[in-house]
Amino acid sequence: MILARPLRADAGPARILPAEIWWDGDEPLRPGVRAVVTARVCDDHADAFLGAGQQFTLWSGGDVGHGIVYRRVFTDYGPS
Repeated sequence: MILARPLRADAGPARILPAEIWWDGDEPLRPGVRAVVTARVCDDHADAFLGAGQQFTLWSGGDVGHGIVYRRVFTDYGPS
């Protein structure tokens, strides 16, 4: 899951967005290790929360990591 604050301050509270996250490494991700990952977010409101440069938190019942959106890619099904 990705916990993200809205891009606009008047858009309401932070939101937890379901996400599929993967990376090209051979080892599992570990706390404290820097990694570039790809996240696919399928949520109708994701574009209001995730934009280039936006900070986010990886969430799994608690804070497990932090990141910054590097770029967004749009598919036929919406942003990813």
